[in-house]
Amino acid sequence: MGIETSVANRKKKELATMEMERNNPGGPTQVPGPKTNKAKGKKSRRRQQQQQKLVAAASPVQKLYDICKQVFAPCGPGIVPAPDSIEKLKAVLDDIKPADVGLNPQMPYFRTSVPGRKPSIRYLHIYECEKFSMGIFCLPPSGVLPLHNHPGMTVFSKLLFGTMHIKSYDWVVDSSSKTPGVASSSK
Repeated sequence: MGIETSVANRKKKELATMEMERNNPGGPTQVPGPKTNKAKGKKSRRRQQQQQKLVAAASPVQKLYDICKQVFAPCGPGIVPAPDSIEKLKAVLDDIKPADVGLNPQMPYFRTSVPGRKPSIRYLHIYECEKFSMGIFCLPPSGVLPLHNHPGMTVFSKLLFGTMHIKSYDWVVDSSSKTPGVASSSK
């Protein structure tokens, strides 16, 4: 039983909730059950209170999904969310801890396996739709993600534990040159 299984088992309920919200936008998240009369009374009020408690006690991953759904709804390729939306997303990301996603530094995915070989990197897929995706990269010491780009995307990252060195490059358009673009390091 590896990290994929433990994370997947824990996230099945959250993803089911996400899917139900996606199929019923704006409506309350309810688990399908037997049909009953919608009698107004103590039972229905109690049920509503329990649902409100569940929403208030949502996991950090569920909260991240909810805020991403809100922040990226009006966005499209190349459109950066508004600064207040970015702050909301940042606040949720700041609260996420390794245990919230079933990770700890002692797992084999964060150890160098064979000396002299390039460390393997794992990607744990959490969620994806047209507007956004959520996932986790598991890098052992000396793990390197290859140089890559994210055209038309806004990327938010969170380091859960360890240390990381990041290099970022932007294309510079030089009007005096016929070269389409020259990479320069951004600080």
